[in-house]
Amino acid sequence: MGFWNETKKKKSEIENEERQALKRNVDVTEHKDELEDLLSKLETSADYGLSTSMVKHKQQIFGPNRLTPPKQVPKWMKFIQELTGFFSLLLWGGAALCFIGYSIDRAADHLYLGIVLIFVVMVTGVFSYYQNSKSESLMNSFKNMLPPKVKVVRDGTNDEIVRDGTNDEIDASQLCPGDIIFVEGGDLIPADCRVLECSDNFHVDNAALTGEAEPQKRKPMCTHDDPLE
Repeated sequence: MGFWNETKKKKSEIENEERQALKRNVDVTEHKDELEDLLSKLETSADYGLSTSMVKHKQQIFGPNRLTPPKQVPKWMKFIQELTGFFSLLLWGGAALCFIGYSIDRAADHLYLGIVLIFVVMVTGVFSYYQNSKSESLMNSFKNMLPPKVKVVRDGTNDEIVRDGTNDEIDASQLCPGDIIFVEGGDLIPADCRVLECSDNFHVDNAALTGEAEPQKRKPMCTHDDPLE
């Protein structure tokens, strides 16, 4: 039981280090930039949004606004990978030595220990495969979080209904960096966004990303270096 707990602890530490490395690789500073500098960098206008020509240009560069699915690996291959990790290979090697010892001296202890080691490998492999499958299902569910339509300002034409721009609904997959969007209560957020204007009671539900149970208040100004805080 002690070896089982130690193996789970080391695997958890490795996974945590990988998550921290992914966070370090994601360098997001747009929430800290001055608004004018950000608008200039994105080649957009807070009043009129992107022009049609700029939208076409950016869509050619960045592609559609959707998650890029990773390369699919067959399920049987994923299960084999769980059974052939570093610690699993050590256990397989230990089991092989036990069976070799049993073939030499016919000691029942060697046979039992070999069977126990194989059982531990199989159980940990099944458990890890199940946990990873749950994580993949969660990532796949993010695809359903993208709203089918989003209100966006493009090619502003002095329309007083929505600031100075034209308020159109487009497919959320057609969004590109620099688009000015509008969200209302209950709307799904279609992409990584910076708040330009909002009500005093503007809250966002980040439970799927951060696990926070309560919706978090958001403001136009930067309040934390971490964009998720």
